Amino acid sequence: MSIRIETEHLMKLLGDLVHTAGGIGATSGVLLHTARGPLEDEPGTTDLLVGTSTDHFTVGHTYVECYGQLPDAMLWPLADVRAVLGAYRPKAALTRNKSEKHTVVIGREADVIVVREDPDLFNDGLTIRFSEGPISKYPTGLWRALTSAPPIADDWGPAEPRSDFYPDVLKPFLAVAKARKEDLQVYRYHHRARYLVQIGNRYVGAAQPHNLWTTQNPGGGSAPAADVYAPALAD
Repeated sequence: MSIRIETEHLMKLLGDLVHTAGGIGATSGVLLHTARGPLEDEPGTTDLLVGTSTDHFTVGHTYVECYGQLPDAMLWPLADVRAVLGAYRPKAALTRNKSEKHTVVIGREADVIVVREDPDLFNDGLTIRFSEGPISKYPTGLWRALTSAPPIADDWGPAEPRSDFYPDVLKPFLAVAKARKEDLQVYRYHHRARYLVQIGNRYVGAAQPHNLWTTQNPGGGSAPAADVYAPALAD
């Protein structure tokens, strides 16, 4: 079985999820599966290609319209995600303003994932084949983490105003927000707990802060401590 999808939609999906697809082993890639659901304000339900990726500190999740359903989820290794983006982005850009959209077909041949230009339009079109990643080792708690508030431990104490992030943790979401031209919405539950993120109507994510300051600088979470020097200006 296979699905057909507009190439531009696939490029947007992979382009968003590649930012949070780091890590090693099973998490170094993008997990794709199909579902059925509403597409924003359009009536009824439609076929959706859904993608998720994580680098252990961040999670990204989004979906686009497709045609058809896949029987199983598939894990695309990060190197192959980048290869598909590099090969098909130019083709999507060339047909972006034409009435006939460039499309690709995604399916399997035995244990190999196949992405090819729609054979109904291109008899001998570009085809990319690659082996699936270790999907059996993929962390299964990601989707629960995206749909529920994080647990707050009893010994954490009250939430403080300060939250610290490694720069690379926020970088993926800033890139997605910039590409989508949407606000970055951040939902905070406690300075130790993961943050939930939403960008536009179809992208959700999670980011994990680090809490080194709670032991290195206890009591330093109430307000910024850097000095501020105001100039002597007239009112």
